[in-house]
Amino acid sequence: MTLITRKDQLKYLNVQRDNHISVYIYDPPVASNYVVISGTATCNDQDIWDEARRIIERYRAPDEVDDYVARWKTEPRVLITVTPEHIATRAPR
Repeated sequence: MTLITRKDQLKYLNVQRDNHISVYIYDPPVASNYVVISGTATCNDQDIWDEARRIIERYRAPDEVDDYVARWKTEPRVLITVTPEHIATRAPR
């Protein structure tokens, strides 16, 4: 799993201090349907823009991607890659 964030965000600062991480993903509005991924994180701030573009393309309309990439390139961005050690889930029955 790969995330992108700014270097001035607590998420990044916490991973720099301790590389153990848990990511909780839920399906609103019912937070009882979820996945929790726990593991270790590594940070990379070099040559991140191809991967950043792939992430942006998953969540933004095609005509918005170039503007997002251009804006993000002006910010101190970093990729955080999570190596899963444990995955827990609860899905609807």
